[in-house]
Amino acid sequence: MDDDFLAILDCIDTPMFILEQNSDGEPVYVALNKRIRNNAKLTYPEAIGKTAAELYKGRFGVLAYNNHRECFRTGKKMQYELTVQLEDYNNHVQTTLEPMLDDQGRTYRVVGTSNPIAAEYLIREAQANTLTVNAEIEQLINLSAHDLRSPMQNIKKLTELLLEDFQDLGDGKLELIKLLEKVSDSTFALIANIINFAQASGAAESVEDFELPILCREIISMLDPNDIHTLEVCDARLSGDKIATQIVIRNLIDNAIKHNQGAAITIQIDAQQVDKHNFTILVQDNGKGMENPAALFKGETPTKIDSGYGLHGVMRLLRARGGKISATPAEKGTGVTVAFSLPGKAALPNL
Repeated sequence: MDDDFLAILDCIDTPMFILEQNSDGEPVYVALNKRIRNNAKLTYPEAIGKTAAELYKGRFGVLAYNNHRECFRTGKKMQYELTVQLEDYNNHVQTTLEPMLDDQGRTYRVVGTSNPIAAEYLIREAQANTLTVNAEIEQLINLSAHDLRSPMQNIKKLTELLLEDFQDLGDGKLELIKLLEKVSDSTFALIANIINFAQASGAAESVEDFELPILCREIISMLDPNDIHTLEVCDARLSGDKIATQIVIRNLIDNAIKHNQGAAITIQIDAQQVDKHNFTILVQDNGKGMENPAALFKGETPTKIDSGYGLHGVMRLLRARGGKISATPAEKGTGVTVAFSLPGKAALPNL
């Protein structure tokens, strides 16, 4: 890359990088613009000639590296979401890979752009046109996402500041601040649950072929950026509604993590073909479990903060797609097993 081109690249505000294959066929960085270098606090010598797995520690680097290899292999445009752990915060990004092909149709270079994903990524599927969402929920989403979530988050931060180094004089002010913190936490949780509910209810249908392990690892990267939990996924290739599958698995993993209140758990995900037209996904954790898992999907609309708007939205989404969902105690040990089905095919090794 000549100096003039690199100077132009640095003028682009969007994080941008260029990959080429080295002598071993590995996708390595040959250029990263200033925006990426500043965000990741990298210098050119530190980055050039390295793969994503070498440059970024943890799950992010491995997943990015695998996607880079896949783009070179297929020669097709790719888009994926990951969470990169920077020095002082976690950054959710959506990356687009655009392959450049030679006269023989082989990929000789990949141009990548990465854009931060705001908190509103949680509700983007709800913006799609679908019969399972009505005007009232759509209006509620807009109000909660844009008018309620930001100020409630500010209130949470203010209460945290008030509690720092607060001297309790026994006049009841400390109890009032703690009450304010509790109310803001509950309200913020309600807003998040409503958003999850509409997100799951309003997703547009998208039928395609996809790899279950890749889908699940991208999800766990977003939900568990600190690598606290263990994910085990069967090597299955699915053909069906990718967006619906992604939303359901994401909600189930998120619910398992939250239900176990920070304790490290193992989440196992398997797939099987149940008949000619439908596949089933099993999501099992070894957490503390619950007394009556079947109650998760009774069918009534939740009305309380802790009732699980996201899970109810998942149930509505599956019903709209002709699928179903159920929960049972884990067959061995503790935890919960959730099984959901969707129209499509599941191809497993040696089957």
